[in-house]
Amino acid sequence: MEPLSLSSLGSRLAAVVVLVLRDTHKVGTTAITWIEGYAKTLQASGSVLMLADVNPAVLEALQRSGALEVIGASNVFAATPRVLAAENTAWDAAQQWLKARGISTRNFNLATNLDQAVTSPKPE
Repeated sequence: MEPLSLSSLGSRLAAVVVLVLRDTHKVGTTAITWIEGYAKTLQASGSVLMLADVNPAVLEALQRSGALEVIGASNVFAATPRVLAAENTAWDAAQQWLKARGISTRNFNLATNLDQAVTSPKPE
């Protein structure tokens, strides 16, 4: 099986990618450029990038660079002292984003539904 990539999905699948940045305390220009470019690539295919567990210093770097505008502040979830709190908030936001686009998230399991998602046409 060929590795999953955005180009292989084409416009058939709107997706949410949640990138967890737990324990990332600083990011350089290379990482910011990659994150911004990935967000743009996802957006071009009707998808979205969300960042979870974002440290205040990383958030500041994203703001300074302008990458936060590309990603969207509503798609960035700050780190909290409670383990997995930001990830769970991002998960809930991802579910809402998908539902708002008419994409069913009921019983979705990545391991069992990935092949179907890649081969199924985009819902109308």
